[in-house]
Amino acid sequence: MLKQKLQLLSPQEQRLLFVGSLLIILFSGYFYIWKPYTLMMNDYTQKIQSLQTDIVWLKQIKQQLSQIRLTSSKRSASNRSRTSSLIDSIDKSIKRERIDSYLDSLKKSGNEQVIVVFDSIEFDTLIKWLINNKKSSIQVQNADIQKTDIKGLVNARLSLGAGKQP
Repeated sequence: MLKQKLQLLSPQEQRLLFVGSLLIILFSGYFYIWKPYTLMMNDYTQKIQSLQTDIVWLKQIKQQLSQIRLTSSKRSASNRSRTSSLIDSIDKSIKRERIDSYLDSLKKSGNEQVIVVFDSIEFDTLIKWLINNKKSSIQVQNADIQKTDIKGLVNARLSLGAGKQP
């Protein structure tokens, strides 16, 4: 039926119908297939460029974080070793002076500090020990010394830290 109607048209009308149909197909293909495809490709290209920029930024941040971690771990290891060596030297000093029988506690406290608590120690012995520690670069940062009921004996809570070498 459609073929019969097409044959009834003049050759000029047939060509016009063919060219019009061809133009409709081409425009439809362009607007419904090609244009959305190119827009999608441009969008994907922009997304890829954005992601590549993000990757470069993340790599820079990763380097900065690893440098920060490295310096931070060096600092904390240095602080730990300083505090550990400080507590070791205080412990050796207490044993060397033979006042460990008066020692109630010896513990780390915060950054580069050691808390030493003595019970019923002779005041003169404590002062002598503190003077000797100052010579070995251990400084008193805080001291709470209280006398006891027995003459010459005190209870002491000392906060010690590493001082500068003489």
